[in-house]
Amino acid sequence: MNRLLRILLVLAAYGFFKEFKPSEPYLYEFEHETLNISSEDLSSRVYPVWTYSYLIFLVPVFLLTDILLYKPIIVAEAVSYLVCWILFDLPIAKSVLTQQIIEVLYGAASATEVAYFAYIYVVVDRSFFKRATSISRAALQAGKFTSYLTAQLIILLHWGDYYTLNYIATGSLALGFIASLLLPMASWRVAYERRFPIKDGEMRKEEPSYGIFVKRLIMTLWKDTVSMYSNSFILKWSLWWALASCVDYQVQNYAQTLWGSVQTEDTQYNGITEAIVPLVAFPTVLLMEKVNVRWHLWGEATLAVLSIIDAGILLLSALTPSIFVMYGCYIVYRVLYEAMITIAQFNLASHLYKDSFGLLFGLNTFVALVLQTILTMVVADKKGLHLPIREQALQEWRSSTEGRGANGEQ
Repeated sequence: MNRLLRILLVLAAYGFFKEFKPSEPYLYEFEHETLNISSEDLSSRVYPVWTYSYLIFLVPVFLLTDILLYKPIIVAEAVSYLVCWILFDLPIAKSVLTQQIIEVLYGAASATEVAYFAYIYVVVDRSFFKRATSISRAALQAGKFTSYLTAQLIILLHWGDYYTLNYIATGSLALGFIASLLLPMASWRVAYERRFPIKDGEMRKEEPSYGIFVKRLIMTLWKDTVSMYSNSFILKWSLWWALASCVDYQVQNYAQTLWGSVQTEDTQYNGITEAIVPLVAFPTVLLMEKVNVRWHLWGEATLAVLSIIDAGILLLSALTPSIFVMYGCYIVYRVLYEAMITIAQFNLASHLYKDSFGLLFGLNTFVALVLQTILTMVVADKKGLHLPIREQALQEWRSSTEGRGANGEQ
């Protein structure tokens, strides 16, 4: 087995285990019904903390990911997720304060995910970027599918309760932590040579070292940022990434609360709904490797059309009284997002002249988080408008229409 295949397998195993969290589709029910935390406290005092935490942690993450060569950040993600679910299992989880601490840790884990997506591009050749992107994202979808299907079976067939789901998730995240330790460190020397190439016949002025690598990264940080976004192709896809991710984060964060506003005991199919998303997204993401489209010609039109479709789906979900229509809208929206974010990630990585993957993905996510933070403060937080959950969903729809307009103007 060659080295590249081993790395891909370990990375895929880590991606699978970190997403195998059966309790995720039922976290709202667990927190509201089992821990007895009110819906109002969850939507206005607990869930917004994740957005703020994500934003705060993302700043050092996108600055340090390339410098620390990815693996330490991936290990930090694994630790953050594991501590989150350990806290869920403890008696102190019944307090709002503990739930807020969990959201802080979850935000830290979300921020460090940048390293998972950037790591593979440093250890493989550019000719394998498309395949590596599909494999790394497909591993996430596989983990989600088996996790959510397991959750639905356990709840539907009464094999256990919400605590059972938490215990399984904790075990899986422990395995994910072990897998993160098994990942080899990216070579600073390879990163140096890719980042600071020399022309044929030239001699390097000084013998490279890790210290010099770090120094040059810091010194060229602003120049690299300006250079990246001066590329109109990267700017366009980055803008879509930020706007689409902003709405997607909001949808994922509050979907269960929206469902809970119309659900009854007989219509709790969160698990199977969440399972269908990766079931469809898994082959879709893998097929993205086979899609040969001249994105520099058709990218703008594709993004605009999909943004319009997404806006219609979110509007229908916000207005319908039917939980099954909400489930259907969620599935279609999430699959479209996963397909297009895979294409966006590959396109951005392929057009990046220097290997500033952590910086680019981190900055794009940072912009998305700034937008989501503003949206959360205005519509969800008690210090803002503190809108009911359906009104919040309508604000998500308005945000998605802004994304459509931005794409059309590019």
